[in-house]
Amino acid sequence: MINNLSHVCTFALETTSNALTSAISKRWKTIAVIALAIISLISLAWIYREASLSDHSVDPIDPSEDDDEISSPSQSSDLAKKVKKQNPILGHVDETGEAEEAESQDGISDAPNKITRDKFDAWLLQAAKDYPTQYKKGSHALVMKAYDTSYDRAEFFGIIDSIKKAGHLAGPSAFFIKKQFDDLTAFQKSSQTQPMDDSEYDSPESSTENSPSARKSEKQSPFQHKRIDKREETERVAHVGLSDAPANPFRDEFENWLWKAYNHYATEYQDGSYATIMNSFDTSHNRIEFFGKIDALKVGGHFTGPSAFNIKKQVDKLWSKHFQPPGEHALDVEEDVSQAKSGFLKWDSAVLDIVASGLNLNCAFDAFPVINDSTRFGVRDATIKRVSAFFSLKPQDFEKKVGSIVKGIPPSGTETPVIDFSQNLVKLCIPYNDRTSHISSSKQLLGRFDVLAMLCTMDYDYLWNENPAGQRSFFIHHAAAINIGENSKADDFIEYSLPDGRLDKQAYLKDMGKIFHQMLAAQQVCGAEDVVWFPFGMGAFLRNLAKLDPSYNNPQLMGDLRQEIAEEFTKAATKFPTLRIHMCLPLDHKPGSETQQNYNAFVRAFSNNPELHHRSSFYINADATDLAQKLANQNYKVSLANGTNRNLIGNHWFKNGARTAIEENLDRRSFNTALTALLLNGGIEVRDREPDELAKRIKQFKGECLYV
Repeated sequence: MINNLSHVCTFALETTSNALTSAISKRWKTIAVIALAIISLISLAWIYREASLSDHSVDPIDPSEDDDEISSPSQSSDLAKKVKKQNPILGHVDETGEAEEAESQDGISDAPNKITRDKFDAWLLQAAKDYPTQYKKGSHALVMKAYDTSYDRAEFFGIIDSIKKAGHLAGPSAFFIKKQFDDLTAFQKSSQTQPMDDSEYDSPESSTENSPSARKSEKQSPFQHKRIDKREETERVAHVGLSDAPANPFRDEFENWLWKAYNHYATEYQDGSYATIMNSFDTSHNRIEFFGKIDALKVGGHFTGPSAFNIKKQVDKLWSKHFQPPGEHALDVEEDVSQAKSGFLKWDSAVLDIVASGLNLNCAFDAFPVINDSTRFGVRDATIKRVSAFFSLKPQDFEKKVGSIVKGIPPSGTETPVIDFSQNLVKLCIPYNDRTSHISSSKQLLGRFDVLAMLCTMDYDYLWNENPAGQRSFFIHHAAAINIGENSKADDFIEYSLPDGRLDKQAYLKDMGKIFHQMLAAQQVCGAEDVVWFPFGMGAFLRNLAKLDPSYNNPQLMGDLRQEIAEEFTKAATKFPTLRIHMCLPLDHKPGSETQQNYNAFVRAFSNNPELHHRSSFYINADATDLAQKLANQNYKVSLANGTNRNLIGNHWFKNGARTAIEENLDRRSFNTALTALLLNGGIEVRDREPDELAKRIKQFKGECLYV
């Protein structure tokens, strides 16, 4: 607009000059004065009109409105006071006000007002405090500078992208900054601005953009239907932008549920979050957009705990109720359990509802994060470098030389070992009532029912980003699951087979139950109060059982076996009433898949055991090692259960194989765990072992052997 005014003024001056020149030359002074007066009046009128219209640039002008409503002098802005100022981020000239940067940008394109700015500033400060690895030093000032000098949303988002490319922001921080900006400005602009799709944020870190739940909603979304009812209780409903709000047939049900949750779980929902959530619900065009807003609200501190997940779960539940495709019937818990007891169970039925089963769902993710190999092996190489430095080796010499060095540590008769395990660092827990080693091979290091405990801190989180310094230690309890189906030569199948070659299921289940009991006992003896578990021994070690016992090609039999393993765990867990159980369950949402069978098996097993309800929590697609570290950082006494390799603790974590295995990735992300395993293994390769070699090495390092 200022450019337009400049052109008008230039035109007026040039015209006036020409008129004066003409008047003097022709001596028509009277005509010149009249012409100058007329031109000046026209110029002033044009300038006044342009300045008045600029005050209303945010709101689309309706031609039917009165002129006095469009350009009321009382609403005129200070746009005429604007001066040109260099933007330090983009390197071009922006037109900004003379007021301080903290002042609002009212009436300038899409820029938010001061109240919104203060909220955004507070949210950004908290985000930078909570996620220091994602917000580099000085990033807060840069983002707020971008906020204050941007004239519309597109420019602000462009600057944020530039800040991220410059390395000031990491991880999903840029994505959530954009999300938070849109959510905070939605209240004042929702009736004028079309709600966006998540793709506008252009962030690869978005967890909902390509999620299974998002794809499920593409067929038919309840948000695409006209709103059935508009409530008039203004205290309970935020009717911001109702003219644009897409609606659905279950809005009232969701509102009633949210109102109850808001009042019942007052500590999880901040003041005003109820209205904010309903506003997000009313202004969202689809589930993807609504879920994205809920994630942003959680990051912004509007609610805590599992509330965000429960909100999404309730929407999905109501969606299924109103839009379940014909022929798809989700069994409820009572019906499912009844069929299980009668010997008939649809193992490819819908995923069971944890909350409806009387259990506590703490959090859930649509899927595990995808870690590319460059990141995974980069972290591994960093750990190799640290371990090599411990032995004064070059990283490239690690595999060649570390084995021979470690095998001789500590030398015979050494009084002071290289590393001291006396401070509760390592314990070997041996069954008290069965002290036989149960070593079935000369290469095995760990007995069938032995449990190895070691202290651990995770150097990298679930996204394989480096954790801040000061992580608290927690125990990892290693034990070996029974391998009856990893491949056609599974190590333990012969030991647990009948004379006719079929699986001896009763013997297998008995010993799996004994391993569960021994691990829980070892966790309790080591002082743990919160134990993190997953479907132990129910992944690769069962996957190809049908190659050895063809009867397990029947999905019914395989499903029954998984159910019985889960029940062996809950049976053992009831004997340790002081332990709080945190169960991490993978889930891929594919009917009849391995993860869904394991998931449903544990939900049923815990649901059928009321004694475990109050002291168990479930986590869907959560990284167990990251969860253990987070609990430890909150001063809980934590132990993580881990299925280890009996021949080599940590297995070959330093190689490229087993990219998604829990144990290998644990050692890749934890220096002290990788180092401890290396010392106890006495090398990096499987080899013939001496009798009780593991116990002897632990004692040499001043560790402890316990009978549990």
